[in-house]
Amino acid sequence: MKKIGLIGAAVLAVVVLNGCSVGQKEIQENENANLPVVAENTNINNNVVAEQDSTAGWKTYNNETYGFSVKYPSSWPIVESPAETGELVLFRPESFGSESHEGINVIPAGGKSVADYVAALDQKVISKVVDFQLGGENGKEIYTTEFGGRLIIVKHVDNFYIVSTQGNLETAGVLNTFVFTR
Repeated sequence: MKKIGLIGAAVLAVVVLNGCSVGQKEIQENENANLPVVAENTNINNNVVAEQDSTAGWKTYNNETYGFSVKYPSSWPIVESPAETGELVLFRPESFGSESHEGINVIPAGGKSVADYVAALDQKVISKVVDFQLGGENGKEIYTTEFGGRLIIVKHVDNFYIVSTQGNLETAGVLNTFVFTR
């Protein structure tokens, strides 16, 4: 009889303790229901946290003739070289070094494809060719051994857009701002 009484007391204790924890859980859930919800993009004062534009303060180069624009740091000087066969825009910040420049060259495609253009290059100076997208157009990125840089080639409408870079245009985020305007 003593054993049954101890077992009964133990069962009763488990039921009571379990009931208390359920009641406590319900109280916590009810308390949490009245707490304010803070959205992810707000601070405690419910002011929206604005994303910072990494290109704020940059200049925009627009070329209406060949239908493209690109943003670049305002401290970077550019040199435009209109040519008989296209347009050349060079970025020449001092940080690139005195002999270095990077730029965008636009030349008529003459009915050729990007693959035709790549095939016509001196294959001895090409170490790798990979797919690349610029301004929403598919093209190729060509790694060269000649000047330690790369060429990015895309075709838009009837022109090739050729970017020569040693990595500074990507690092600064310039190529991410390139858009075709027509």
